[in-house]
Amino acid sequence: MEQWRSLLVTLAVVALLGLHDRFVRLAGSVLIFEESQGSALDKVRQEWGLTYEEWKVGGDCDRAPGLSCDEDGFVVFFYMNAGITGTIPAALGALTRLRFLDISNSQLGGTIPDAMSALARLAYLRMDYNSLSGAIPPALCELTLLEYMSLLHNMLEGTIPTAITNLFRLRDLDLGSNKLTGPLPSDISNLEALQTLKVAGNALDGSLPSAIGNLPSLLRLDLSGNKLIGELPSTMGGLMQLQYLLLHYNEFTGAIPESIKDLSSLCYLELSHNQLSSSLPTSLGLLPYLAYLYLGNNQLEGPLPSTIGDLSNLQVMHMPSNQLTGPLPDTIGQLTSLSWIHLSHNLIDGAIPSTISTLTDLCRIILNANALNQPVPDVFQMLTNIDTLRLEENQLPGSIPTSIGKIEILTSLNLSSNSLEGTIPSSLGTLSYLKYLDLRLNQLTGTVPATLGSITELQLLYVDSDEVTCGASGSSCEVEQISWTAFCHLCPDFCSSCTPPPPSPSPPPSKPNKPPCKPKRAACPRKACPKGKWCIPFVRSCKGYKCM
Repeated sequence: MEQWRSLLVTLAVVALLGLHDRFVRLAGSVLIFEESQGSALDKVRQEWGLTYEEWKVGGDCDRAPGLSCDEDGFVVFFYMNAGITGTIPAALGALTRLRFLDISNSQLGGTIPDAMSALARLAYLRMDYNSLSGAIPPALCELTLLEYMSLLHNMLEGTIPTAITNLFRLRDLDLGSNKLTGPLPSDISNLEALQTLKVAGNALDGSLPSAIGNLPSLLRLDLSGNKLIGELPSTMGGLMQLQYLLLHYNEFTGAIPESIKDLSSLCYLELSHNQLSSSLPTSLGLLPYLAYLYLGNNQLEGPLPSTIGDLSNLQVMHMPSNQLTGPLPDTIGQLTSLSWIHLSHNLIDGAIPSTISTLTDLCRIILNANALNQPVPDVFQMLTNIDTLRLEENQLPGSIPTSIGKIEILTSLNLSSNSLEGTIPSSLGTLSYLKYLDLRLNQLTGTVPATLGSITELQLLYVDSDEVTCGASGSSCEVEQISWTAFCHLCPDFCSSCTPPPPSPSPPPSKPNKPPCKPKRAACPRKACPKGKWCIPFVRSCKGYKCM
């Protein structure tokens, strides 16, 4: 996906620069490099050990790999993605009309040369996925026509230079996965055109400047994996166009600001692995496009607000390892787009609301290690897309719902460490994809249903053998070879008196592949776009599509 996106961006830039003229030039005409350009390219070619014959004085620009020229023979487009070794030659600075430079995905090391300050017309710069070291040089901060700059995944160190805020045309800035330290520049609001700011995976420290909220065009902010501290500034509510906010794996403290309600375009909120405290703001329910909510591994407390049911587009609710209390609100049944709910290791009590029966897109329910203390609702005949159901380490009474046997693609079922009573439903034997079944530390009685022996995928089966027996040898021994190990692990004495069935001479008939448990993919709803516009599925868009 990323490679296709890079290609589309490249083609778009080529079109914007008017470089298509080289492809419609009359046959037989030759565009020769201007002398200074040919000389510079010859030096670059030699330093990188390339064998391109046209990279020299008198070379034909139209036949030179990775290059395009203007009508005067000056290089304006330089694309040498992947396979280069060495350092960045200072001779590149002689390509003074260059507007597009991509030398990413290579093995370039050393520092970024000061000579690049001569590339005054540069609009697009990619040097990501190399091994560049040293500081971000002032030379790059002089390229005031830059609209796109990616230095992702290098070994750059030092602070982010304040002068970078002089790049007032910059729309996309990616400095992720380096060794940068220090704070985010306080004058970051100077970059009014900025749409994407990514500085993830560094060692930035300090607090977020309040000026971060003065970026009116910002769509994506990713500062994850740093050492940022302090409270989230209330000024972030000014990012009204923001769609993606990723601040996980930092050291933020305090409450989630109420001003989050003003992020009316937000669809992806990732604040997990911080030290956020206080209760969840009720204003979370005012985010109409929110699809992904990650707040796990913080110190959040209090109940889930009933307004969370207003998040009609929510697909993932991920808030494990907090101190959330109270019951799950009935309004959770309004989240009809929900695919994953993960609230493990909290203090949630009461019942699992029966309204979850309306969540037919659910594929993972993970509520283990809470204080749920009411019987499990028998509504799973409606939830046939679940592949993981984890309710262990609660206080659930009553019996195992027979409707769990209707979840055809279930692969993992853990109900251990509860207060469940009664027998194991024979309907569990219809779960043909089941691999893991744990019913230990309950108060179950009776026998292991012989129907479990028909589950050829079963790998681990755990039941308290002092309360549950394996039943009559005539039935329980009639199991498939692949699940025999599971039964013998449960009841070794019983299995020792039986003879395992011989291997089948031919493999059993294959089952269809289990559908993957994933959030919804990009799609175009009916009449999504106005008349005259095409709807294009686009997974990186909040709505899942774009109108073009």
